[in-house]
Amino acid sequence: MLGLLAEALDTSISVLVPIPAGKLRMSDLRVRAALNQRNAAAQLGIGATTLAEIENGAKPVRDDLVPKIAELYGVDKRIVAEAWKRGCEQRETRAKNL
Repeated sequence: MLGLLAEALDTSISVLVPIPAGKLRMSDLRVRAALNQRNAAAQLGIGATTLAEIENGAKPVRDDLVPKIAELYGVDKRIVAEAWKRGCEQRETRAKNL
């Protein structure tokens, strides 16, 4: 949906939903690539549940998936790794606050 809006406005999703680079999560990268979870998972050859677990930091991102995700989302591999680590940190913080 955001992809269509960005296209209609001749802009990018990152302009519509500005998130500082140091706060981007895996799901933000996916949304910026105008992909829903199901479509991204299918293109990566994994299940949507697996992608959700990776995005939430509940499951490690396999080394072989990092370059695939980076290419699909149009970002550097380092950004994917940092976003995944951020998701893990947020998950740990939520668990501590329970």
